[in-house]
Amino acid sequence: MWEQKLKEIIDVGSNEYFELINAPYDFIDKYDNFVIFGASSGGAKTKEYLDKLGKNVVYFVDNDIHKKGTKFLGKTAKHPSEIVMFENKVLIASEWWIEIKQQLEIDFGLILGIDFFISSLFYRDNKMEPENTQSKFLLKLKNNFDNYLKVFDLLDDEALKILYYRVLKGRIFYGAINPLFPPMPKVSYKQYFHSQVKPEDGDCIVDAGAYIGDTIEDIVKENIAYKKIYAFEPDEQNYAKLIENTKTYQNIEAYKYGLWDKSDKLYFNAESNMASSITSDISKSNQTINTISLDEFFKDKEKPTLIKMDIEGAELNALLGAKEIICNYKPKLQICIYHKPEHLYQIPIVLKEWVKDYKLYIGHHNFDFFETVLYAKV
Repeated sequence: MWEQKLKEIIDVGSNEYFELINAPYDFIDKYDNFVIFGASSGGAKTKEYLDKLGKNVVYFVDNDIHKKGTKFLGKTAKHPSEIVMFENKVLIASEWWIEIKQQLEIDFGLILGIDFFISSLFYRDNKMEPENTQSKFLLKLKNNFDNYLKVFDLLDDEALKILYYRVLKGRIFYGAINPLFPPMPKVSYKQYFHSQVKPEDGDCIVDAGAYIGDTIEDIVKENIAYKKIYAFEPDEQNYAKLIENTKTYQNIEAYKYGLWDKSDKLYFNAESNMASSITSDISKSNQTINTISLDEFFKDKEKPTLIKMDIEGAELNALLGAKEIICNYKPKLQICIYHKPEHLYQIPIVLKEWVKDYKLYIGHHNFDFFETVLYAKV
């Protein structure tokens, strides 16, 4: 069943992908004057593209009331409350495109593909690494078909298999750069709070990719009597905010390390946000960071009972550096598997090979391809 369904999405994707991806650009080619909804980075990228084509941006629109009447890139930023009707075609250039799409449809009666379109530029050029573009994922799925298919056998629950299939399908057809399709399927529970794999009283927790302490804050808000939290965040500015934001919490230890399969010094692209990441490309690096493996870090410490990882593509290396802990102590795991397409099969297969007793769950927590998490528990 799943083999056939995967082959079908490959066939359809191969035939229709480029027609779908070009739809926003075909829309732009037809008209000369546009309004950009989103006076921020996405709007700037979209205006830059329109400028190169000789198209005219009449004004920007933004729901932020503080931007009302201000100038953005030489154009007036208007609030939707100022607009009775749109006389020009609208391009949505915001990560909140779903809400804005509904707003345009309900408040102004506009129709997607006729009166407005969703700019793919914000996502393709600002958020998506080349290996995560939809065409590249389609190729990955073709070349590693048997491995992706194998994951279905590792998921016991039929609903999980359906979700995994929809995530794979979504990497090709759904999401922001194909806005004619609905968003990807989100699960109902909060990220890192799966009913079977969540922080619990007495847990010793690893928060890898702690950012500024947002996950820790969620744990505290849930009144979970954790034993200890070890937070790892290598981005210097994020780390400083992490220290500040968690200083009143008990039993938190923060470390400015990146997690890897060994102690090392690696190139790092510090963006002071959630996207800071290890890189092998020195041209993309603005600093170096120290890394450590969890096996080494916990050599003389009580072993963790829960490991969460959201470390921008370094997850597989970090898991290799925690193999001893995972195989011998079988902690609960919450591992992001969306940063690299191959992680969608590599990480489930590796963990199941290491610990056959692990029950695997898939959770997807965003409207596009971000925030797919593998949950594991014996």
